[in-house]
Amino acid sequence: MRTNTTHFRCGKDRTLAGWFWKCHSGCGAGDEINFLLLGDVRNIFNRIDADPIPSADLAQALAEMEDRPWPELSRGKPITTVKLALMLKRFRIFPGTKRDGNTTFKGYDRNSFDDAFDRYAPPGDS
Repeated sequence: MRTNTTHFRCGKDRTLAGWFWKCHSGCGAGDEINFLLLGDVRNIFNRIDADPIPSADLAQALAEMEDRPWPELSRGKPITTVKLALMLKRFRIFPGTKRDGNTTFKGYDRNSFDDAFDRYAPPGDS
């Protein structure tokens, strides 16, 4: 009997030993970029100390990361808020309507990422 087993969206079960970073054989080829996205989003939340963060600001911060795929993700163009939402959807993370004074915007709460950060992005990842 295996312990510490979880089922990932790719349909394979994995035994977790420490932090789980890469989805191993059996997952789709695009999964690693989604895990990279989670690590980068966590780093952005830590750096800018904003909660919630507007979707547009998060997409812009990702697009400014020259050493990552986000500046040229969509056919040579920067990641958009729509593409960001589509990529985060697989982790069941969705933008919501947020309020800052009299202004409303679509954005993300940090706590909506907690489960995905714990599962897929180890704390030392950068």
